[in-house]
Amino acid sequence: MVRLVALAAALLLIASALAAHSHGRDLVVSGSTGALPAAEEAARAVSSRGQPVTVVAGGSLLGLTLVERGDVGIALSEVRPRPPLHAVVLGQLPVAVVAHRDIGPVPLTLGDLRAIVSGAVTCWCQLGGRSLRLTFFFRTPVSGVRIALLQLLLGNADVTARSVNALSNGDVLLGVRRTPGAVGFVEGVLRPEGVEVMAVDGLYPAERGYPLMIPIYAAYRGRLSPAQGAYLAAVRRLLR
Repeated sequence: MVRLVALAAALLLIASALAAHSHGRDLVVSGSTGALPAAEEAARAVSSRGQPVTVVAGGSLLGLTLVERGDVGIALSEVRPRPPLHAVVLGQLPVAVVAHRDIGPVPLTLGDLRAIVSGAVTCWCQLGGRSLRLTFFFRTPVSGVRIALLQLLLGNADVTARSVNALSNGDVLLGVRRTPGAVGFVEGVLRPEGVEVMAVDGLYPAERGYPLMIPIYAAYRGRLSPAQGAYLAAVRRLLR
């Protein structure tokens, strides 16, 4: 219910932006905020060749809803699109684990992350760190990265009730910077400032084999137009 209410509110907020940017030949793209840098760079490249592309951010679930309604041509999503939408995997985004700097580097495994997300760990001392209460910042229920991470780590089981909801990557970073003992996930940001980026299974987000990667899907209706195909090819080149 919380997810549906938040999604409805987001649809109302973005309607005016879509009305302002949908101009005849323009290709309008929405969806994942984590993929936004790649989406915007690809839009600039394709627009420079004479095909106007407008990117309207809003999150994966919103993007998928807008494609289903026919309001946008393409949605970029961390959530796998369902029929009747068509889907193609464009690449992957790393998800960095960030912690308050007072914690220092603590070796983490995927199993440790499962314990954090499930609520089994409440103190850094349980993970070999300081005796410091663990505060977990996580994206809201309408976030595609939250859904993707829950599937990856918990098989869609519920997140701990003790998590602090954050609306965006920026909110996660702000909360982690300000809160001793805090930890959170930030997608697509390899060098966030003011926080400790934690290794997972001995690897960092920029390294080959990093285990915390989520797929980015492109969702669309019907057959791809030449403009849509050119845009998706440009996005694919920018993702890992």
